[in-house]
Amino acid sequence: MATTIEDSAGVVLLADGRVLLITSKRGLEIPKGHIEPAETAEQAAIRELREETGLCTSVAVVRPLAMLEHSFQKGPVIIHKRVQLYLGRATEVPELRGRGKRQARWLALAALDEASIRFESHREVLASLR
Repeated sequence: MATTIEDSAGVVLLADGRVLLITSKRGLEIPKGHIEPAETAEQAAIRELREETGLCTSVAVVRPLAMLEHSFQKGPVIIHKRVQLYLGRATEVPELRGRGKRQARWLALAALDEASIRFESHREVLASLR
């Protein structure tokens, strides 16, 4: 069976005690996506944040936060996915204008309902920031 590696990147954006998450059919997620050719992981993380949320404000990437890895099968191929997450900060909680690919929501980090977070790895990363 063939194996392929996919690299992605995302930003856990914090502002005023809140975190910016996107909605999916199965729950809330950290905005993330594929790294394009000639793009660094940090550049991809910020691009994906803007594409998925419609966020237009400036974002300061503070530091690398976590490297998440998991594998899954897609047809006859095993895909090993690596996701580099960065911690980002916004100086204010910018208004979301709904221009992103998915609905984005600012949620109080301290009051997050862990059951609403789609991926266990995302729950662990968010819990580490409380």
